[in-house]
Amino acid sequence: PLIYIFILTLFYFFFINIRNLLINTDRWPNKVFRFCLGTLAIFGGSLFFFLLLWGFNYDRLPIEKQLKLDPKPLSVEELRLELETETEAIVRLRSDIKGITDSAIDDSFLPENLEAVLRIGLENWLQENNFPTTGRVRGRILYPKGVFLHFSSSGLYFPFTGEGHVDAGLNALQRVYVMAHELGHGYGFGDEGTCNFLASVNCASSTDPVIAYLGRLAYWRTVAVNYLRYQPDEYKAFRETLPVGIIADLNAINENLQKYPDIMPKLRYYAYDSYP
Repeated sequence: PLIYIFILTLFYFFFINIRNLLINTDRWPNKVFRFCLGTLAIFGGSLFFFLLLWGFNYDRLPIEKQLKLDPKPLSVEELRLELETETEAIVRLRSDIKGITDSAIDDSFLPENLEAVLRIGLENWLQENNFPTTGRVRGRILYPKGVFLHFSSSGLYFPFTGEGHVDAGLNALQRVYVMAHELGHGYGFGDEGTCNFLASVNCASSTDPVIAYLGRLAYWRTVAVNYLRYQPDEYKAFRETLPVGIIADLNAINENLQKYPDIMPKLRYYAYDSYP
């Protein structure tokens, strides 16, 4: 990932700034002023180019207007019906996977060229719906493990390098959907909900049954967690009726996420709320 080079470059300029502070023969007040000015220049320049390269995307025409969609919130009863419908879908999709067992899906089920498969699928959908697909967005696995998960996130699109990133600690069951989400950002969509939508349609249109299942499973979990908030007892009882293989997948996701507790849980929401 080129983000490593970007971070090293920032540290290099910061080091040069410190070195100039130490070797400068001017008086300390002047040296400290120059150091602070140089540091602000580095971060100010980074912020300026971030907004220039990416900020305009936050004010683009919403995709639901371009596609003439009319999204509406669901009632609790509609959530329950949606959960039942999506459960039937993931049961069917999982059964279509070759060599599937009652154990949780692992990396061996994912295609080796996952990034290319997801990028081609997304580009095809965007072109069919008259959206531009300029460039070749990359989906990178970023180390160390937990670099995003410890901040209640799982990936990042970095406009300075034109690459999307997925936390290396993420379970294989979530990696497909998160990478598809970050690739969506790479084609100029800043809204998180929009990229969730793009990831869903991308996975749903895939001819690979594993990608189709994992994309649908991510949506199922979104519906399930919202239903859980309103009807916790009903959801828990419903969850116990799921097939053994799906329960194994859900447990594997939850167990993996528990390995990466939040370091600063409020930081993520502050950062996300800084933009529309």
